[in-house]
Amino acid sequence: MPFNRTDMVYNDYLWTVEPFDLSENFKDVEISRRSGPQMLILLNSLMNCWDLIQNHLEAGRMLEITIRRYLPEYIQTYTGIKRWIEFKFPDLIRTFSIDAVSEPEKRLQV
Repeated sequence: MPFNRTDMVYNDYLWTVEPFDLSENFKDVEISRRSGPQMLILLNSLMNCWDLIQNHLEAGRMLEITIRRYLPEYIQTYTGIKRWIEFKFPDLIRTFSIDAVSEPEKRLQV
C-alpha cells in the first residue's frame, strides 16, 4: 500500500508542482521538499528501497519528518537524500524494517 497525500504529516505542500517523470533517471533530479507530488514519489521510493512497505504509515511519516526537519538544504537529489539518511539515521531504517515491526518498544524517537 503506498504512502498517500492523506497520510502526510505536513499540510503546507504545493500540489501544483509537476511530479518528475519516473521513466527518467529521477535519482539525479532535484527534489523540492515543498512539492507534494515529488515528496510522495520520494517517500514511496525510499520505503520500497528499504522494504518498509509493510509498516508504511509510520515509516513514511518518520521519513517525511526527518527530511523536512533535519535534511540540509544543499542535499536535493534522491541519491543524496538516500545516502544522507543511511549515514545519519541508520536506526531509522532498521526500526521500521519488516523485521522490527513486531518490536514496537524499540521505535526510534526523533
